[in-house]
Amino acid sequence: WLILNQVIFNADAEVYGAELEIESRPMDGLTLQLGMGVMDATAEDIPTITGDELRDRDMVGAPDFNVSALARYEWPAWGGTLAVQTSGNYQQEIWYDIQNHPISKEDGYTVVNFRTSYTTGDEALELYAYVNNAFEEEYKSYTFDFTGLFGFNQQAFASTVAELRFQLARQRATMRLEVQLAAPNRHRCTALGVVFDP
Repeated sequence: WLILNQVIFNADAEVYGAELEIESRPMDGLTLQLGMGVMDATAEDIPTITGDELRDRDMVGAPDFNVSALARYEWPAWGGTLAVQTSGNYQQEIWYDIQNHPISKEDGYTVVNFRTSYTTGDEALELYAYVNNAFEEEYKSYTFDFTGLFGFNQQAFASTVAELRFQLARQRATMRLEVQLAAPNRHRCTALGVVFDP
């Protein structure tokens, strides 16, 4: 009998981990943040594709180590506040398949983002621009492994889309308009936006 790679019953698992978060404001206007996480996540007694053996496997989407960092500096300007910010995150390899098949493995990767903004003194208007994945790191956001049954593997790569949305913020109506600029590839997102909070 044959087991689809993406279908699994509830299995016993052991998950151990720890997280550390540090935030510092060493001077006026400067914010530094650092976060780290370690994890050991194992699903127990996972059957092979053919069902003839049980094995322990790393859980899906569970990196052994990840780290994130952010640096933001803001200062008074033009009757409001100017700010520049950079952030990034790194994670070790993960699996997108409980079988831990090599085709479903995503190697460790780093993503770096940049953002700048201007906020009026009454905080009613914010203009901003950002670049996500500034160095065009290519990485999968998910993959479906059907090689054992249908002979193909479906992969999805991370991307960002432009949006026009309405939301509530600080219990007042906020309108956010964001326009994504044309990018030379599918991995980097550059955008300009405005937030109006009457």
